[in-house]
Amino acid sequence: MAGAGKKTFTAGEVLTASDVNTYLMEQSVMYFAGTAARSSAIPTPTTGMTSYIGVTGTASIPQIETYTGSAWQTPYGLTLLNNTTFTSTSAIQIDNVFSSAFDDYKIVFRLTACSSSGTGIRATLVDGTTPTTTAKAFWGSGGSTSGGSNASTFGASLTYFELMYGGSTSPSLTNAVIDLVAPNIATSTGVTFNSFNLSGGSSFAYAGAGAFETNDTFEGIRFAPASGTMSGVVKIYGYRK
Repeated sequence: MAGAGKKTFTAGEVLTASDVNTYLMEQSVMYFAGTAARSSAIPTPTTGMTSYIGVTGTASIPQIETYTGSAWQTPYGLTLLNNTTFTSTSAIQIDNVFSSAFDDYKIVFRLTACSSSGTGIRATLVDGTTPTTTAKAFWGSGGSTSGGSNASTFGASLTYFELMYGGSTSPSLTNAVIDLVAPNIATSTGVTFNSFNLSGGSSFAYAGAGAFETNDTFEGIRFAPASGTMSGVVKIYGYRK
């Protein structure tokens, strides 16, 4: 059975078998349904306390967190912050996922379908809940591994970075891994990514790197095909500080 949470025993209180089983034996790691329940039970945590957060944890993923003396953090290097599946949509925007809790982020983007051939997948950083419309310097390069010459060079002063140059091939099986450096810090935001597309018997691989150079802060990210709709999944992780 799941543990009962945290209990403060008082002098003279009867220690029942149930208390021993649920609070002591099973609660070396304290269980809570969510962070709000934990905050209510432990308003002043101490360094080293460890808790298991259930289905209302970050990104609705159960996880273990340890109190470091200043904040509850996961004990592992990457923390899943968002896991979004999308179907036949013209854009997917994830707001308020970049915060002061993490400096840097990794994004895994997997496209399972795209309605339009010859279209790229564009990623735009979001200020608050508004995709940036200010052109910022970004550079990159790409090339095909086989089946064509859809090499692409990304220019400067763009409002987005393109994960896959579509050419004449529908990017129906595009996979990409993106690293963002300091999107929520008032400094230049660094971007690197690698993407791979397999469609119509041809394969294409691209890599890009660059920076949005103004000292803006971004809280989210938006993905959209240049035209048509798309289906897939995006996962966003925070690098532990």
